Amino acid sequence: MEPTRRGVLSIAASAIFAGCAAPITTRESADTTQSTSSSPTVAVENASIGIDSGGYADLYEATVPAVAQIETTDRTGRGQGSGFLIDPADVDGADDRLLVTNDHVIPEDADINVTFHEGAWYEGTLVGRDPYSDLAVVRIDSVPDDAVSLSLVDRVPPIGAAVIAIGAPLDLPETITQGVISGRNRSLPGPLGYSIADTVQTDAALNPGNSGGPLLTTDGRVAGVVSATSGENIGFAISAALARRVLPALATDGDYDHSQLGIRSVPVDPPVAELNELPDTRGVMVVEVPDDGPSAGILQGAPESDTIDGTEYPIGGDVIRQLDDVPIVDQSSLSRYLALETSPGDRVDVAVRRDGEEVVETVTLGRRPDP
Repeated sequence: MEPTRRGVLSIAASAIFAGCAAPITTRESADTTQSTSSSPTVAVENASIGIDSGGYADLYEATVPAVAQIETTDRTGRGQGSGFLIDPADVDGADDRLLVTNDHVIPEDADINVTFHEGAWYEGTLVGRDPYSDLAVVRIDSVPDDAVSLSLVDRVPPIGAAVIAIGAPLDLPETITQGVISGRNRSLPGPLGYSIADTVQTDAALNPGNSGGPLLTTDGRVAGVVSATSGENIGFAISAALARRVLPALATDGDYDHSQLGIRSVPVDPPVAELNELPDTRGVMVVEVPDDGPSAGILQGAPESDTIDGTEYPIGGDVIRQLDDVPIVDQSSLSRYLALETSPGDRVDVAVRRDGEEVVETVTLGRRPDP
């Protein structure tokens, strides 16, 4: 089959939402069963989407060609999730046949097969994975003729902004749900003892199988990669900001190095503040500093503790108030700064409250251990 050029799509305008620039790219594709050559991308001009104008339908039609259902098979059986074709510009131009999904969607040594809305199946190969951010990149052998790719937002929209999720919940492909951004900068518990920083919370209905699919803004760009549900009307997505840092390394190197301060810490809640005679509940308290970690001999853990109503609270540890020039108000802000602004080997100034005084220490960040 000869390559065919797809025309520029347009989406009906409305005054409901503010317009944004060219989030979707469409591609010339070679034969869907044989060719593996990459194709140029063409920017799609995109006006604002409005509920009253049927904008969700237009948005769905423009973006669903980028969204895939992923099926995996290994010795434990069949698994299923979602993914989407990523704009090569967001992975340093690495490839135009790359799918973004969740790390937890792809088991080790699994066979990967991918299908889009046109129904054909494509073989996938794992390119890179990072359990610390729950992101993975898969390359498929070719793409459909009408395939489009999705780009990441430059900045997550404000709380209350409309979003849609497209994916294959409960093995039902090409499903769209809609909602709003319910929260930002959430910390999501990860599988290896580290939190996933800067996740986006939404009330769009998400179910098993949505994992790895895009959470889209009304201009068709990716605000987050759907990762988890935590109850009715509460779901989470890996933020575009974290994905923008991690995905290029996964596409080119196969993995990503996260920095770590090398401490165990707890939030400064009212009991911790009271027991430590702190003036407020800002910051996080250092509970333990491993001897072989980057903060060993620099930051101080809590030498004592007290138990109140069956809960143990630390006493006497450093309280981190600031990293470099950024205030640290809680665990989420600590995780977010380390995840989005630092790399292993960076030197950071850590402002702590210690024995009633403000002290600044300098720590050279380490690298998280391999999973």
